[in-house]
Formats: sequence, C-alpha cells, structure tokens
Amino acid sequence: MEPKKTPLYAWHVKNGAKMVEFAGYLMPVQYKSIIQEHRAVRESVGLFDVSHMGDFIIYGRDAGNFLNKLCTNNFATCEIGKCRYTHILNEEGKILDDMIGARIGEFSYLFVPNAATIEKMYRWFTQHRIGDVEIINASDALGCIALQGKNAPKVLAKLTNYPLEKLSFFKADFVSMDRAKVHERQEKPAFEWTKIADLEKTHGQKIRDFAHGTLCFVSRTGYTGEDGFEIISHAGITAAIWEALLDAGREFGIIPVGLGARDTLRLEKGFLLSGTDFHDDRTTIEANAEFAVKYDHDFIGRKALEQQKANGNYERLVGILVSEGVPRHGHEIYAGGRRIGIVTSGTVSPVLNRGIALGYLPKDFAVEGTEVQIKIRDKFYPGKVVKMPFV
Repeated sequence: MEPKKTPLYAWHVKNGAKMVEFAGYLMPVQYKSIIQEHRAVRESVGLFDVSHMGDFIIYGRDAGNFLNKLCTNNFATCEIGKCRYTHILNEEGKILDDMIGARIGEFSYLFVPNAATIEKMYRWFTQHRIGDVEIINASDALGCIALQGKNAPKVLAKLTNYPLEKLSFFKADFVSMDRAKVHERQEKPAFEWTKIADLEKTHGQKIRDFAHGTLCFVSRTGYTGEDGFEIISHAGITAAIWEALLDAGREFGIIPVGLGARDTLRLEKGFLLSGTDFHDDRTTIEANAEFAVKYDHDFIGRKALEQQKANGNYERLVGILVSEGVPRHGHEIYAGGRRIGIVTSGTVSPVLNRGIALGYLPKDFAVEGTEVQIKIRDKFYPGKVVKMPFV
C-alpha cells in the first residue's frame, strides 16, 4: 500500500525536509538539524506537522457513557472545552492505544488516536458501540499542526482575536484564524455534520463551521513538555495556517520541526510512544501512567488493573540516565551480571548531553538510584534509574 501524504507534504518537499515513511505516512524527520530543531522548541518556539494523527468524532446522547466503557479516564464528567488523556485497554488491562479526548459539545467528543492505530481503534470503537452513538473517522479530512514552545502564545495571538488566556492547560475551543485570511483557501466541506448539528443545541453551528473550514479546533496540549497548542483544521486550510504561523513567528526564530526532534523532546519528558513503549503488551500501571485512570466507572480492563495493583509484583517503566553511549530501542539492561530488561526508547538528550532511556524493570530494580548497565554493541555502559522527567 502506498504511504499517505499529509496536507503539508508538498511544503515539506519544497523546503528540503528529509522525508521518511512513518506509521503509513510520508513525514519529515528533520529539516536541517535535529538538535537545532529541539533547542528551538525548548528555548523559543517550533512548528510540527502532526496531521498523521487520527481524528474520531463521537457523538450521540449516550456518547459519554459509551466512552467511559472504553476509556480509563472519565469522559462523562468532562466539561465542554476540556481535554483529558486516557488509555484504551483490552480485557487483560493491556494498552491498545493512548489518546487525548476533548468534549466539544453537550453530546459530542473529538478523540485523537495515534497514526499507526487509526484503523485498529476505529474497529474497536465501532465493535463496542452502545446506545445512541455515532462515530466518524475524520482522519483523512482534517489536518493538525502543533505550535510548541514558550513563545507559542505570542505567535498564535497574531492570527486570531480569540482571547488565548481562556485556553489554560488541557482546555480547548473552536477558534477563528481571522487574521490569517486562511478561510479564503478552503475547499468543499470535509464531511457531513447534519446529525451532529441536530443533536447539538449550543455548539451545533460551531461544529458545522469547523467542518466547513471557517473555524479551527485549538487545544492547549502537545507532546513536548512545553507550552503550546495543537490546531486541528479542515485539510484544505492546513497549509495556509502553517505558512501564516511561520510568518507570525519569524521574530521569535520559529522553525519547522520534524519527527526526529519530536522524539527527543517527548523522551526528555518521559512521554510514552505507542508501538515503542507499549504495543498491546503492557498495562497502564506497568507504564507508570495510572494518573490517566479513574476508578469511578467500569471500563474494559479495570478488573485486570485492580488485580495487578493488589498483587504488586509487576514490572515498572523507569527512566535511566546513562553516563556514556547512546541507548536505543532494543538494547539490553543488566544488573548484577544478569539481564533484567530491554530499552524501549533511548537517545542522547540535547539538553543534558547525556544518554537517556526508558525501560521496564522488575519491581526490586525499579527504584530511584538503582545502578544498572546498558549493553551497547557488546560493551556495558553504567546507568542509574532516575525520576522522570529527565528535563
């Protein structure tokens, strides 16, 4: 199957990005230097094409209860305009995917699955549908841009009259990019929204405008650990928004950022990567992400988590700081002369200038300060279990 292209593919190629296939999409891995791109985000602001991520619209009068059946976090109690991070588990408590979901109206939600799991998770959602619920896979109709870094609010403020101070961390809203003049470039409506509009009393018009490309959905979220926004838009105006943001951020030294720096940025903060740090083989508790679990509702996998938690004898995801060498996915972790785990993610931190890694270790070794060794090309490099984030 031919890899897909995001709405920004032509821009990436024209501007010299190194393109790679990732999760079924042709994506920019870097433009110039991964370290330069990484530091731009940590020190000022950077721009990411994350249009490969999926988009599910879930709506209907039973949508909240339906999502609570699938999600570790509680979406029935989620306020309109609020985002929540959640895991989707199987009956054994193993992570099928992690997502951010937002309540966009009284009976409607927008969920963002990982690129490689879009089809799998769409099947999972539809197979478990209950009551008055409809699900739209809008992944091919929408684009998404991540604007990340301490100067991100100053850049975005140049494109909109929306009071961005209203969007605190993990808040979201429909926003007009009126100063960017992007709506002149919109194409035909992305998909049919009539049913949603019929269900919505207060947000129906905003949702229709979103589908037609006259509003964007902006959330104060990201995958870098810095302040910033994720801007989901009609695919027909994504490139125009991208160019307008680059123009607006010129005074702050904004640059486009590829997948390479996206990975080093998220790893410095200890953020999980689907398919790398878990792959239907780890539970939320093992992945050190129980903050995403609310035990106040009955979700698929809850009993398995409760049993594992009560037992206590399970491996735990930890951060490892390495004195020398470059740890990579698949490298073996040793202690006392025996192998105790495998690196799931690893790199050299551009901020610390030292190797950092994630990996699952047995309970007795998953303790801050524990000394370990990572085997890299038949040599053993000392490391220490540390508290995350690394930076």
